[in-house]
Amino acid sequence: EVPLVREEHVLALESPYVHKFSAHYVVRLPGGHWFASTGHLGRFVHHLIAHMARSADPEVLGAFFVQPAARGQAADVPPQEPVCIIDQAVYTRNRMMRCCYSSKMEKGSVLAPSPRCQYPYYDARHAFFASLICNFDYFGDESAGDLGE
Repeated sequence: EVPLVREEHVLALESPYVHKFSAHYVVRLPGGHWFASTGHLGRFVHHLIAHMARSADPEVLGAFFVQPAARGQAADVPPQEPVCIIDQAVYTRNRMMRCCYSSKMEKGSVLAPSPRCQYPYYDARHAFFASLICNFDYFGDESAGDLGE
């Protein structure tokens, strides 16, 4: 049985860059379960997005799918299909996931816990380790299980 994920299991991170919205959500699965790699996580995210796209729930569709920005002003251009706000490109084998308090090269904005974050991190070190997506036993959870299979 899959445990229920609640808001306090989600480390919400934001980068306060004024020209681009950037939010990262790290879900710490109850029971200490981990994905084996970003590739395994990517496959899960792909299936999750496909499931959400098939959803008839307007709240799900409105929260996760947006109309792409128009590329031109031609009247005969048909409307594009809505796209998911989750960037699936970050879940590939050759991409590095951003951690809490990191910044992109030559950028000044730092990825930090959101003021709305309900994950119970205690200090900067705890928030950093909570933002890692592959198994690192900082929390001493002996029951940690691998979700790679």
